[in-house]
Amino acid sequence: MCIVMNPIDFSKEEFSEIMRRAMLLLSHGYFTGVNFIQSATPLPSQSIIVHFMQDSIEHIQHITENLQLPLAVVPRYTVYNVDAIYFDKKNFDKEYANATFFDKSFRQISIEDAKSQRNDISVMNREFDMLMPLNATNLEQIINKIKELDSTGPAKWEDPVIIVQSNNPIRTIPSFHNAKSYVNIRKNREEFYTIMLDETREEALKRYLKQLCEKTPKIGTVDENAIAFNATQINEEFIKYMIKQIKPLRHLE
Repeated sequence: MCIVMNPIDFSKEEFSEIMRRAMLLLSHGYFTGVNFIQSATPLPSQSIIVHFMQDSIEHIQHITENLQLPLAVVPRYTVYNVDAIYFDKKNFDKEYANATFFDKSFRQISIEDAKSQRNDISVMNREFDMLMPLNATNLEQIINKIKELDSTGPAKWEDPVIIVQSNNPIRTIPSFHNAKSYVNIRKNREEFYTIMLDETREEALKRYLKQLCEKTPKIGTVDENAIAFNATQINEEFIKYMIKQIKPLRHLE
């Protein structure tokens, strides 16, 4: 099962196999979502990442044009556990017209069945990320500006997601949570990434990856050294969403 058929730096084999295993981990409660982003230029090694969760071009333009800072808006192919209240959104059918839905057993279902069942539903969709190279000296001011522009835009985010990804720990922004791990596999202009909710799940993921790499040392050219666990901090709203949507952890051996 695949959500994009034209990776540019990863091979199709690498993309399909990594995404297949990521979805298996998602279904077993290791994390609440997995993302794959593509850029026309090399990705920054440290960045501020903002999910554009509603497909509103007007809102994206409002934020990017008024920030007046170096940034890129890139496609994000994502699979995540969806909040039941999303099904009540006025534009739900339009926003998720091209999405694929899965029930609690991760069997593919129709959008009508997803709306009927509502709970324990996961979705595969194409959305957008805004990426900004990380500047730790004025980080708090940038975050506040992003929040301000969101509040004045035409399609305010219902569940805002702001991720600060750094190679080393930095000062925590007020109302953000640190000590979370940003796990990624990157190849130049493309990256798989997820956020770990807690140490228990992070350690479980590390054990799974160690066992996997012992059995299958490489997927294409991707090996154990390509998997990075970096420092991150995320906004309060996102941590609440993750806590609400995380499935019980069922260890994969």
